[in-house]
Amino acid sequence: MKRYALVLLALAAMVALAGCNQPKSGGIAVVNTARVYQESEAGKAGVKHLETLHEEMQNQLNQMQESLQKDQSDDNKRKFQEAFADYQKRMGAEQQQVISVLNENLQKVLDSYREKNGLDVIVGNDNVLSAGPSADVTGNIVAELNKLNINFKRMEAEAPAKPAEAPKQ
Repeated sequence: MKRYALVLLALAAMVALAGCNQPKSGGIAVVNTARVYQESEAGKAGVKHLETLHEEMQNQLNQMQESLQKDQSDDNKRKFQEAFADYQKRMGAEQQQVISVLNENLQKVLDSYREKNGLDVIVGNDNVLSAGPSADVTGNIVAELNKLNINFKRMEAEAPAKPAEAPKQ
């Protein structure tokens, strides 16, 4: 019986020591990306860029609408509809550009932060069922993102297509 107890004890010790040889996990951190975009200077600059562009384009549309109310010819209606469609297309492209620039820079910050802090994974808070407050690194990520100089430039407006000229005879 003593021998059996010694074998069991030795086996338990081997199992416990085998667990010690496993690589240690660096940990998991959680980030609230919505908060990063709302609180970071880059996120605020992206919103400001879009708001400024929206105001300028809206003013142009308002002027065209006033002109349309004075002269409701088919040509003026067509011009207004084209300008409105262009506005929607351009704002969509500008929004995509802002999102792309923000996401690209956020990914660089996340990768760098993960490596510097020996983390295995950083996940978005919308994918986490439960985490303690010490796992939330959102404030640190905002601070790191604020160190970057991120500028948003206007995309070039597409020139309207010119009608093809009739061949000269």
